Amino acid sequence: LLPVVLPELTPLVTRSWKYHEESAKFKPDRDFRKLNALGVKKGAITAKGTKEFRQKHDARLPEPKVQKNIVINLPDQDFAYGKACKPSTPIKGVIGNFYGEMGEEELSMKYSQINSLPQQKLGKPKPTKATKICQDHIKKTTTQKEDNKELFKLKKFGKVQPRTTTNRPIGKKGANKEMDDEEFERAVQNFFDQS
Repeated sequence: LLPVVLPELTPLVTRSWKYHEESAKFKPDRDFRKLNALGVKKGAITAKGTKEFRQKHDARLPEPKVQKNIVINLPDQDFAYGKACKPSTPIKGVIGNFYGEMGEEELSMKYSQINSLPQQKLGKPKPTKATKICQDHIKKTTTQKEDNKELFKLKKFGKVQPRTTTNRPIGKKGANKEMDDEEFERAVQNFFDQS
């Protein structure tokens, strides 16, 4: 069975009035230092003795002192906290591209001022010691002829002949002998006959 809920009638509510009961006063915590000192004076040295002593005796921490008659100084009614709000952006100016046109005019004014100034011609920078040395080195290396210069070889490989022929005329890199047209045709014919 479900419990029967009676409707709350207005006359009953208005006739009976429950007054506010003050909450219990704040009770400070126990002062264990003081209890321990008192227990030693009374002779409660063992764990059992201190337990019995604490059950019979009580010592509390002192209550915090509350200042009375505190004067609250409130600021004037005109006073406001924080920063003032930013004024709202005029939407008409945004939609009508007023700010874009302003920016364009400012840019064109800046460009015209820059163009009206006389342009200075920049000369070549003065050469430093490092650049002079570099230029001299480049001149020396380019003037030397590399055609007459032999490539470096170890002594034991100096007289070794190549194992392949490049069929290039002498004077070019990698050539080992000069061939005339007849020899070249014979070499080609031999190559095709072998394959």
